[in-house]
Amino acid sequence: MFKNILAHLYYPINFYYYKIKKVKIPRLRVLSYHDMEEKCHDLLEEQLIHLTKTWKFLTPDEFELIMHGKKKLFQDSLLLTFDDGTISNFHVACKILKKLNIKAVFFIVTEYSLLHDTDNWQKFANLNINLKEASFKLNENFKNMGLIELKELINQGHTIGGHTKTHKRVSNLTANELVDEIIFGTDKLESMLDIKIKHFAYPFGNFESISNPASKIAKDKFNCVYTGMRGDNMKYMNNWNICR
Repeated sequence: MFKNILAHLYYPINFYYYKIKKVKIPRLRVLSYHDMEEKCHDLLEEQLIHLTKTWKFLTPDEFELIMHGKKKLFQDSLLLTFDDGTISNFHVACKILKKLNIKAVFFIVTEYSLLHDTDNWQKFANLNINLKEASFKLNENFKNMGLIELKELINQGHTIGGHTKTHKRVSNLTANELVDEIIFGTDKLESMLDIKIKHFAYPFGNFESISNPASKIAKDKFNCVYTGMRGDNMKYMNNWNICR
């Protein structure tokens, strides 16, 4: 109850300082992108350049420190993220993010990253990510990144995050299935890339796709947990360590 009261008090206090005292409280936002066709690259670059004029792009490490109160937020700041692990994300990193010196989190579906031939990745993406018929024809930009691309992203200074083993909706899973998807799926990705994964994003990311058991497992394993829901990343409004 005490936390709820503080949450409700935050907005009038913030309004007072911002509107009356003219004290600007820095904002913290997370931008979430998914698959991106090549024809959208120029538009994305224009968006990012425009944002750099008034916002600071944080590295994932900086974002983590701010979220845990170990670093102070001095200006409006953004974290850039990409979900699912499509090859188009890799092209964006090499073509745009490298030029603009922006570091991002790439949330990877473990089993998707291990697929090679066209039939396999198309079938997996349709059934698990797009929720379409297995035979639906996807563009090449939706092909999965493999271990070579993921290791190159790490070499470029980006961060790899977990996005479950097979992109299942975690709210539909049993306790054992949750451990397999969230824990074992991430452990396998960590082993393949020889890294520690500290960031995790729920597949689908809406309220109906998250459960208390899944949140408990994710919160215990990861330093930062992300959804696709809009909202404030404020201390008294965030009991599940959820970002976005």
